[in-house]
Amino acid sequence: SGISREAAVMASAYSGQVALCTSVAAPPPHGQQSSNDAESAVTTLSTYVPPKRLWSTKRGGEKGGGGIVVYKISSNGKVQPRRLALSPDNRTILVSSSKLQSRIKSVKKLFKSSVVGGGGGGDGDGGSPSALSEMNGSSGVRKIDVSLLDSVQRGQLTSKFRLAKSSASPMPENQLHPSSRLVVDSSINSQSLSLLYRPASSMGLFGVDPLSSLSGANTVLESLDLIVPLEEDYNALVSTLDNLMVLYKRHRSRTPRDLLLLEQHWIGLGKAADKPIYGGDWANICADCVGVPLSKARLQVLFEKHCVTLGVDHNEGLRLGPCLGRLMELVRSEVSASKSTVDPCSDIWKYIETSARMGKENTGSSENTGSSSLHSVTTGGGDIVTADSFLKFLRDEQRESSACMSEVYEVFSSLHSQTLHERSSNGKEPIANGRDNQSTGQVYHISKSMFVSYLLSDANDVFDPKAGAADSNDMAKPLNQYWISTSHKAYKNMGHIDEMAGVQPYTRALQRGYRCLELDLWDGTGKHSNSVIVRDRESPSHSGVPVQDILFAVLSFLKSVPTSYPIILSIENNCTLPYQEKLLLQLNAILGDEGMLYKPPDSLEELGVLPSPEALKGKVVIKSKRPSPGGQSASVVNDDNDDNIDLGLEMPGRSTHEDDDDSDEDERGVVVAFDHAGMVISNDEAAVKRTPHELFEISNQQAIEAKTSAESAEKKAFDLQVHSTEAEKHADMLSRAVGITREIFEQERKALVCSSPLSPCAAALASSSRLSGVTDNLDSMKIDVQSADECEDSYVCSSPRSNSSAKSIKELDEIVTPARTPMSDGGESLFLALSGEDGGLEVQDYLNESIVQAESVFLEADEKAANAANAATIALANFQVKAEALDEAEAELYDNVQSNRDVLIAADRAATEARANREHAETAQQRAETVRQLYANCKGQTKSAETVAGTAQTEAEISAQRAEDAEKRAARAQAAAKRDRTMADKETKKEEDLGKEVMDYRAKYDEASINYKNAKERLESATAGLRQVENDIESIESSSAFKSEYGKATEEHPEDEEIVVSPGSILAQHKTKIVEMKACLNQVKDFASVKASEDKLRKRSKHMLEEVQEKVKAQTKIAASARRQADHSTSLAEQLAEYAEEEREAASMRKIALNKASACVMKSTTHGSSVESQLAEAERAAEEAVKKADESRAMADKLAKQTIETKDTSELEARVRALKVEKEKAMLELEAARAVQQEAEDEALESKKRLTSNQELLDKAKKDSAEAVDREAKDKQLRANALLAHCKAVKLKGLADEAKGEAAQAVAHAAARAAALRHAKHHMDKRICVKPIYPPLQQITLIHSHKFRYWAKSLTLPFWFTHSISESAMFDMASRGGPEIVQWNEFNTKYMTRIFPTKQRNVSSLPYLNPMVPWALGCQMVSISSQERTDSALLNDGRFRENGSCGYVLKTLKSDESSPRDLDDSCPEDEIRTGDFVREVKIQVLSGSNIPKPVGVAPGSTSICVSVSLFDGETNPNKMPTAHVTHSVRGNVFSPVWNEGKEAKFEISNSHVAMLLFQVWNSSDDNAQDSLIGAAAVPLSGLREGYRSVQLFDLDHTRRGAYGCASLLVHVHSRYLISRTEV
Repeated sequence: SGISREAAVMASAYSGQVALCTSVAAPPPHGQQSSNDAESAVTTLSTYVPPKRLWSTKRGGEKGGGGIVVYKISSNGKVQPRRLALSPDNRTILVSSSKLQSRIKSVKKLFKSSVVGGGGGGDGDGGSPSALSEMNGSSGVRKIDVSLLDSVQRGQLTSKFRLAKSSASPMPENQLHPSSRLVVDSSINSQSLSLLYRPASSMGLFGVDPLSSLSGANTVLESLDLIVPLEEDYNALVSTLDNLMVLYKRHRSRTPRDLLLLEQHWIGLGKAADKPIYGGDWANICADCVGVPLSKARLQVLFEKHCVTLGVDHNEGLRLGPCLGRLMELVRSEVSASKSTVDPCSDIWKYIETSARMGKENTGSSENTGSSSLHSVTTGGGDIVTADSFLKFLRDEQRESSACMSEVYEVFSSLHSQTLHERSSNGKEPIANGRDNQSTGQVYHISKSMFVSYLLSDANDVFDPKAGAADSNDMAKPLNQYWISTSHKAYKNMGHIDEMAGVQPYTRALQRGYRCLELDLWDGTGKHSNSVIVRDRESPSHSGVPVQDILFAVLSFLKSVPTSYPIILSIENNCTLPYQEKLLLQLNAILGDEGMLYKPPDSLEELGVLPSPEALKGKVVIKSKRPSPGGQSASVVNDDNDDNIDLGLEMPGRSTHEDDDDSDEDERGVVVAFDHAGMVISNDEAAVKRTPHELFEISNQQAIEAKTSAESAEKKAFDLQVHSTEAEKHADMLSRAVGITREIFEQERKALVCSSPLSPCAAALASSSRLSGVTDNLDSMKIDVQSADECEDSYVCSSPRSNSSAKSIKELDEIVTPARTPMSDGGESLFLALSGEDGGLEVQDYLNESIVQAESVFLEADEKAANAANAATIALANFQVKAEALDEAEAELYDNVQSNRDVLIAADRAATEARANREHAETAQQRAETVRQLYANCKGQTKSAETVAGTAQTEAEISAQRAEDAEKRAARAQAAAKRDRTMADKETKKEEDLGKEVMDYRAKYDEASINYKNAKERLESATAGLRQVENDIESIESSSAFKSEYGKATEEHPEDEEIVVSPGSILAQHKTKIVEMKACLNQVKDFASVKASEDKLRKRSKHMLEEVQEKVKAQTKIAASARRQADHSTSLAEQLAEYAEEEREAASMRKIALNKASACVMKSTTHGSSVESQLAEAERAAEEAVKKADESRAMADKLAKQTIETKDTSELEARVRALKVEKEKAMLELEAARAVQQEAEDEALESKKRLTSNQELLDKAKKDSAEAVDREAKDKQLRANALLAHCKAVKLKGLADEAKGEAAQAVAHAAARAAALRHAKHHMDKRICVKPIYPPLQQITLIHSHKFRYWAKSLTLPFWFTHSISESAMFDMASRGGPEIVQWNEFNTKYMTRIFPTKQRNVSSLPYLNPMVPWALGCQMVSISSQERTDSALLNDGRFRENGSCGYVLKTLKSDESSPRDLDDSCPEDEIRTGDFVREVKIQVLSGSNIPKPVGVAPGSTSICVSVSLFDGETNPNKMPTAHVTHSVRGNVFSPVWNEGKEAKFEISNSHVAMLLFQVWNSSDDNAQDSLIGAAAVPLSGLREGYRSVQLFDLDHTRRGAYGCASLLVHVHSRYLISRTEV
């Protein structure tokens, strides 16, 4: 096709790394090679010349092929013949429909003509180019715009092909229809392709293949599946489609984003790109599609004003071009004004202007002579930014210290090329080209709109394009040095197998950048019985996808992208040997024959290390099982499938010396048992050979018995330990009570052992029984000297709390506490002071005398208190009498006053009520009068309405008759117009036929004229040659030499004899010229004859042309007259139709008026009846109101007379005042008596307390004296008890130690049996998992999958071994840290590790596998489900944005990370060398642009916010990522502005692996889940600072459709911290 970088461009189609200012190489015209880059750069969609066989019409006077013959696969699997061509502007792919195939007599004939007759042309009905001559304008043609084309898949990969194969396969191949044979013919698979495209809203022409359904609008892909019979046609079609896609990418890069978005929505509505956009269409697109938050009316006004500014009639519309781009700028300004927001881009622009102005003032003049006056240059009224200012902006704000002026010129040139890419609709250049140096072509300034375009472009992406460039990593290192993009179970869609999707998930995964595909292979059954299938372990055996379809998809991708780095097929082989052989045949036939299957050497040790991606480019690598070679079949232990190891490590606590033999060879000898060390092998031939299951059952039974014995021993030891602990506490408590240490008791115990034949406990018990006065205490404790040893045994066998001979610690404490409690209130000291023989009598005499004196004082005080109480009682009785008299007087006064008040209130209320009733009566009379007048008016209105209704009925009948007459006239006029139109078409057809004759005669005349001109030129040339020869002869004859020789010759020869001349003489030259003259003369005669003949033919052709032209003129007049008549008839018919329609509308309106009049009459009648009833009611109410007013006036007069007769209360009031004085006097006397009574009672109470205290002191002294006598005996008994408790504690401790030792032995035995059981289970599982493998299949396997045991063993494996570890096991090992992580990191430097998601989602707080953790651990392959749209898939896409989205990224571990590049020089070197630094990143979300509107959400109902999340490789599974969420912006997806004052601050310790995830959400108001609109993941390693754009991707990580124009504007600041201190 002539595209040198086609593969690279197509491979990056899904990476989003095609920068705005990066030119995409355009292809040269078909069949030509570009001589230089300048020639190739000018090729565009409109100038590209495809192969002639794809032309639908003539181009440049050359006749095309009229399209090529193809076979379309319908949604039901049918094969339909079609023709395919390109439109003249190369923007549209045209496919004929069944309507245009009506000329095809049979599919068989078309098949024959297409295969035998040649591609693109050919005769016959289907092969005729005329079949597509009307494709451009035919409504029966399917049209696909190039902008809607997503990708081209080679091969039969979609479900439609599978359906076609299944519908054709039941028939024998020799009986198949020719078209169906194409489907089942495997050789034609290479000439099949599918066009994936986004359908326009007006299309829906092809069946929907279950490919993709995204959150944005217009993102569901459909497929056009084709078979091209001829190889030449297929190659031409594929080459042309690839060229057109590359050219469209170049077109996108050179088109401003707003204009590109309009173009996409316009084409998405089914409109042609060259059709004008009118005001209504413009308003609908902006409001409904783009989401501009302005009303449609306002948008249309802006459109019309812009047209006036351009000097264009708005009714003519505007074509897609810069004019509409400038209109979008006006719309953005209008939106900012309406939302009262400031566009952050404008603030940045002002900042640059200010900086440039200040720089100019400081420097005085520019150093660059080419830009000395650039600050005053304007472009249409807007200021500009110079190259110097822009370079300063890049270095200062954007932190691009390496930026240079040449890069600025390149950016400026690209931005200007956007403006110059298209002309405006009126043909004028939009703005000046801005090139200040025409000789060098350099651009020295840009306008504000260009600067804003740069800020939001890919070139200003927050992710460094250099990091995203292809081959930015060193690809010559071993495979284990790279992160590899790995797809997990692509055949599953949201956890379920989607068999209808076929291989599309694998194709999309490859296109998305995944380079490791996981295939779970099983034997096929049912309809796939002859094939190996890919399915899940739990899925039905008849379901799945044939593996050959997936291999064809891989082959198709590698042919499309031959420079792709290796594709790894991670195979989980569950097939039997016959199917493994089929698998090998398919691998060799599909991939091996194409040279795409990597076949490693027989001995992998020869490699030394794994090959590099560069060495494996374009290859397919197999990852499976590779057993040791030898024999016809080898066996492998297939125990490392995902389901078996999903729950984590099988034996996380195994030691490195345990048996971990998982070799594939059988044991030598007979396995008779298992012990803790492994298998017990016997070489005795008589040994009983048991199956692995029997050995496992025996080991299991032994383990259960050992475990039971160990549990019993541990229980006995535990019980004895509890009893011993209780006894120790008991003995310690008694020792503290007697104040003697346990060491002394131990010495006494040993003395008893030596001196007494009894046991220590029995001896201690006998010693304590000899004490006097303690018999009762011993009986209460139930201790028997003769059964002391039995008592010890019962204590050992039972709980201390249930044994009557041993009380609890709390009970014993209660026993000994009284012996230690001192006397209260000084009783003990008094007893000690007066102790002796007569001490008791002296204390008693002393206390008796005090008690007698206290009794005398108490009696006197009690008598005084009784007298005071009698006096207080008399005073209280007097006070009560006075109070009762006062209460009676006050009650009588209150009754009289209240009676007078009630009379006054009643009279006042009656007067008020009388006035109100009078007013109500007057109001009722007025209302009755008003209703009476209203009733009279209603009668008049009813009469008027009846008159109007009659008039309306008459007018309606007249209008109906007029409308009927007008419709009849319109029908007659339409019939006449139809006849005239038919006549006009007939005459026009004659005119066109004559026109074709004119064209033919014109061609003949032109041909004759050319021939005449050529003959004339040849005659003139021959005449000139003749003259030249004659001149030469004359010159020779006039020379003296000729005359001399001629004279001599004449003299020597007679006149009749021929003169013989010698060669080289002048006579020989003369003779030669004579011969030449004769030849020229003959030539002149011949040319003169030809000229005359051609002239005659030319004149005859001219005459015939003039005659036909006269006929054409005459026919043109006739046809024009017929068309005028037809137009007149049509116009008249349309006028009559409009008139009839107006009459019919008038009749309808008059009928409506009649209905309204009739309703008015009915309403007036009803209203009159209602008013009449209201009048009767009003008159009745008025009469009642007058009557009630009279009655209330009479009552008011009656009550007014009663107010004169009220009672006099003055005398009663004076009596109440006198009684109040007497009551107060009695109250004072009562209070004085009560005070005296209280004083006497207090004195009596005090004397009683002294008496009681003396009596209590006497009683306590007597009691303390008695207790002191018994204290000594109790202390002796307590000491004996403490000795006994010590002896028991010592014995119990000995028994507990013995039981503990026995339990340890039992536990060790149980552990040994458990280890033996593990070995037996491992042996049994290994025997179950041993699978045979086809030896040739292992020879093509490079990477061997091996189950993980422990790291010490893993580090001794060969370099081609790899481990698969589940997510749960990963977190389990990561939680241990330390040596576990160190060994894992060491393993990942030499080997490969694969991490896959667990089904147990409780292992992490996230509902998905976080790939950051395994990446941080150095794991190469992290299995991500590309079908599910989770954050893990977005992070995976972001990680592999690096290195051109090739699926391989060179690992950068933290140990490899050097010290920060931007550390301050003042920072101590030792701190830098430690690497103890943290990177701090601050993100401020400023605004957005062209955010896609969510599906099903009205533009005004959107509420979008942005979340920024940091994924730092944190190994804690319960820690959520750090996130920042902005506020929501409502109703504006076109240009939302956040511009929050606060920044999101993130501290990153693992910057080598950390990523930032930007997500745009639409918040829901009904508490539903928020919907994700778009996202972008950015690795910290490629993060750029300054004002940057974030290019948004859809959930499939593509930028198709509106996502190619969507972006965020953010500000990024980064710095490094050391020990939390800024550097």
